[in-house]
Amino acid sequence: MKPQNILSLMLLAAVSFSSSIQADDEETLELKPDVVVTPSRMAEPLDKTLASVSVITREDIGLSVAQDLVELLRLQPGVDIVRSGGPGAQTSVFLRGSNSNHVLVLIDGVRVSSSNTGAYTWEQLPLNQIERIEIVRGPRGSIYGSDSIGGVIQVFTRSSPAPYARLTGGSYGTTQFEGGFGYESGRSRLSINAGYRNVDGFSAQNSNGYSYNPDNDGFESVNLGIKASTDTDYGSWHFNLLALDNESEFDQGVSDARQIVTSVEFRSDFSADWQYQILGGYIDDQLKSDFGFFATDFQSNRFNFSWQNQLSAGEQGKLSFGLDYYQEKGKSRFSWDESRNNTGLFASYDQYFSSIHLQIGGRLDDNSRFGTKFTGQLAAAYDFSDAWQLSGSYGSAFRGPNLSEQFSPGFGGFFAGNPDLDPESSTSAELALRWRHNTAGTFSATVYRTDVEDLIAFNGKNSRPSISPGPAWRDWSLTTRSHGIAGP
Repeated sequence: MKPQNILSLMLLAAVSFSSSIQADDEETLELKPDVVVTPSRMAEPLDKTLASVSVITREDIGLSVAQDLVELLRLQPGVDIVRSGGPGAQTSVFLRGSNSNHVLVLIDGVRVSSSNTGAYTWEQLPLNQIERIEIVRGPRGSIYGSDSIGGVIQVFTRSSPAPYARLTGGSYGTTQFEGGFGYESGRSRLSINAGYRNVDGFSAQNSNGYSYNPDNDGFESVNLGIKASTDTDYGSWHFNLLALDNESEFDQGVSDARQIVTSVEFRSDFSADWQYQILGGYIDDQLKSDFGFFATDFQSNRFNFSWQNQLSAGEQGKLSFGLDYYQEKGKSRFSWDESRNNTGLFASYDQYFSSIHLQIGGRLDDNSRFGTKFTGQLAAAYDFSDAWQLSGSYGSAFRGPNLSEQFSPGFGGFFAGNPDLDPESSTSAELALRWRHNTAGTFSATVYRTDVEDLIAFNGKNSRPSISPGPAWRDWSLTTRSHGIAGP
């Protein structure tokens, strides 16, 4: 076993011995089931948001009996999963029919998709570190900038200081242990969670596979999460750390993936009507693969900074505006080493009337590699009774080319990067009908259409990435979903 795994297991043992068994954690005040923050970057009631949103709570995770995050996400409407094997195998998540790199993934407000590939490695993230998931369907370019053509999925890491421990075992040599403890006083809060999972697995391919090897292809994972917060006379401080170390075997090879996500946030207010948050985040990714006859080593990191404001405008109006900045670097061993930065200015305004809710927003992004991009969003809802609501929206989004698409030297002259690539662009229209009853449950039906232009495809000379002219991809769909609510 690797030294860092041994060190992590020592910490995990300390956690388990100092904790007691507890069935479920209580949700923190900031993560109420009926309040969401991802659709507009402002806290708002779930039934008042103008987007199609699903919330998965810690209680939902426990009731699902899912073994990993992929099993949990596949149950959500509008979410499609492609998995290349068992635990630890490469997994892609598609939202509303868009590409896997058209989904913006956030962990505690920090962008976590790889700067090299533009996609997130969902197979790395363990359920024991997750407190809550918010899934927002539809474009959010006017709020978050690049990558949100299909929508946004934000994961909030586990935060309860209540002690707990859990040990499980199963077929294919499966063993898993997780535990946590914490501390809470009048103004401060700390929680530490850790986990270990090992699966001996089975052969990733059968005898018809091109690289078949009859040995078992297993998966080993170690994780550590730390969350802390404290209230001062001037505001509140919040610290988050998530460290993952996974080893996945496949026929004829093995991959070692490591990821560290950390952030520091300060929340305060200028006045009773003006609140603000300042967030600094950092992610470091490393993926090493040994195929027997050759090896790869990809590394990337990204520094995030955001300053966001919420200002009440009268009794029924709310203005949100702010600044985002990130610098990302990526490299491949003996191949390329590049970086770029992005600055975004955004603003949105919500206005409530007696039965009408209007929202308009816009964002301007300036990237050091592919220039300036503007995105916008317009949405409206009409409550024609206490239970029924009709809403519609129209918005644009984009995806900037990832570093590999721009700078990879390719393989023998094929699949080489193109530094002159422009972003992919999209427009989406949506119409939704919603019904909600206090005790019976909820129902919604949504019809939408998405058009993507300038889709990046490896169809140039020697399979070099290039822009497909004109409308490159269209998708439309009718989706219905319902949710039961227990009686009082």
